[in-house]
Amino acid sequence: TNLPIFKLKESCVRRRYSDFEWLKNELERDSKIVVPPLPGKALKRQLPFRGDEGIFEESFIEERRQGLEQFINKIAGHPLAQNERCLHMFLQEEAIDRNYVPGKHRKQLNLSLGPGGQRLTKIFEHSRYNQKKSKSSHSTDALSTL
Repeated sequence: TNLPIFKLKESCVRRRYSDFEWLKNELERDSKIVVPPLPGKALKRQLPFRGDEGIFEESFIEERRQGLEQFINKIAGHPLAQNERCLHMFLQEEAIDRNYVPGKHRKQLNLSLGPGGQRLTKIFEHSRYNQKKSKSSHSTDALSTL
């Protein structure tokens, strides 16, 4: 990868389908992004049927590989997902530590916006604060009119 947030430019890891399911679940639980779907499980292909090789059929394996590659490319290219520790672990560490403490990866991009140099996260935090403040002032106004 040429993305500066990842510590390794190249890495090679082996992952099972269940590892992709784990990553998807972790991202859905800990981040505020919409996670794309994984390619479907092949429940009907688990057992060979009349010459069909089931899940070992080359075309099935290639279709699944392409689907998983599309999934990981979408996730790895998402600016918010890039900060998630689970994604870094999934892409760059040999073994997945399923007991890790979820959170953001400490290395952050310097995304400056405008002359003030505010970081993107600060802007999001500020906008969330203003939304909460705005909702509470609307509630107070509604109570005042009663």
